[in-house]
Amino acid sequence: EKGFDPSEDRFLLCKTHEYGFGNWDDVKDAVRTTEQFEFDYFLKTRTAAELGRRVTALVKLLKPKKELAQQLKRKSSSSNVSKLVEAEAASEGANNGNAAANNNAKRPKTTPT
Repeated sequence: EKGFDPSEDRFLLCKTHEYGFGNWDDVKDAVRTTEQFEFDYFLKTRTAAELGRRVTALVKLLKPKKELAQQLKRKSSSSNVSKLVEAEAASEGANNGNAAANNNAKRPKTTPT
C-alpha cells in the first residue's frame, strides 16, 4: 500500500491553510485539479473525509513541536532552555522506554570479579 508522501502532506497542509481547516471538499478539488498530482492515483482517489483525517493527524504531530519552539523563543536564559530540551528528551525517552527495557532484558547479567 502506498500511503502519503511528504510532498502530498505539504500540499494538503498548504491548501488547508489557504481554504481553511474543515473545508475538505475544497482541498479535494485542489488535489484533483493540480498538475503536480496529475498521475497520483492514490491521492486523487482519497475522499474529502480521508484528506481531512490526514491533515488532522499532521496538525496533531506538528503542534507539540511548534509549542516547544515558541517556548524556546520566549525563554531567554540558558537554564530554562536546557530544562525544556531535557523535558523533550525525557518525553521521547518515555516513548522509547519499552524498547530500552526490552534491550536490557536481553543482556546477560554479569557479576563483578
